[in-house]
Amino acid sequence: MIAGENHGWRRHPPVNGNPKNLPRQYVYKYATGYSAASALSRSILAHGSPAVARYLDFLKSGDADYPLNLLRVAGVDMASPGPVQAGLDLFASLVERMEALL
Repeated sequence: MIAGENHGWRRHPPVNGNPKNLPRQYVYKYATGYSAASALSRSILAHGSPAVARYLDFLKSGDADYPLNLLRVAGVDMASPGPVQAGLDLFASLVERMEALL
């Protein structure tokens, strides 16, 4: 181990496989991140170059503003129920596809 190196991720419950200790905020962050990423990718697939440009601007902005504001500039309004509902719908369709294969 290198001195000063942070290995806190090793003790994180998802890494250790103990879901009883999973922090609630982790689940929330994962779900909202999945929803935002799904919305960004859907926008790129539907609108092409303009959506790619907004996405690249979003990436270039780094931590210049709050995440919700940066996502809004990229075309994703996480304050509305749309992105989360679309993410849930996508996840449900993937589960249905998997069940059909089993």
